[in-house]
Amino acid sequence: VPALVSAISPRAAVFMDDLLRGKRVPRKPVLVPPGEVIVRESTRMFAIRDPLVRRAMTIIHEEHAEPLTVPGLLTRLGNMSQRLLELRFKDSLGSSPYHEILNARIQRAQRLLRSTALSLEEIAHQSGFYDASQFSRNFKKMCGQTASRYRRAHAESQDIGRNAGRT
Repeated sequence: VPALVSAISPRAAVFMDDLLRGKRVPRKPVLVPPGEVIVRESTRMFAIRDPLVRRAMTIIHEEHAEPLTVPGLLTRLGNMSQRLLELRFKDSLGSSPYHEILNARIQRAQRLLRSTALSLEEIAHQSGFYDASQFSRNFKKMCGQTASRYRRAHAESQDIGRNAGRT
């Protein structure tokens, strides 16, 4: 869990300044709330018992920035039946291959919205969407808010928040 540098740095600077001036600093720990929890894909993959679904999820998460489609996934898996893959996904994950591809793209876009000042067009491209319009429609449908509103609510620094209005 990465701590936010912007929350730590000012406090650390004040403590260091006090120490250098010979002032007493509190001995009890200063707690800083953590930033976002980053779930590693290797952790998520261990929970998938079906080896085919686990392999498909690995492909989805490795290639989510590319416009991967379900037929493209089937090709990578060895030209198997789409219906069979959908049934195995439903049994293992309770969702479809398409939904998992879309979810991986949205998660990537959320990370980029929180941590960069990239335009929505560039975020759409880097997240595997064909254009900003397709990205915006899917983002709002899955997240319940526009990408711009999400960015403003979740910006990790004031610089990113100020730049968000330019998208």
